[in-house]
Amino acid sequence: MLEPWAESNGRVIFRAFAGEEARFFYWSSARGECFQISLEPAETKALTVHAWTIETWDDRETHEEWHTSIAQLNSTLDAAFTRIQAWANEPEV
Repeated sequence: MLEPWAESNGRVIFRAFAGEEARFFYWSSARGECFQISLEPAETKALTVHAWTIETWDDRETHEEWHTSIAQLNSTLDAAFTRIQAWANEPEV
């Protein structure tokens, strides 16, 4: 599911965090900010995709999530990636 999208977009998927199974990747902006997209495991046929700010120049904490189907996962990941890129391009205040 996530791996083909990540491979075609040059992302490295992390598969564990704190000893627990996880699926996420990081992306850094030109300013050196860090963002994350993560995928919650499906308990049903629905998935949840999260976009997070991790380390930003203004220390803002931003999160957005999408509920999607497996069939729509690629387009949802595209939307999440577009969102973190938009956050990275917000002007410095």
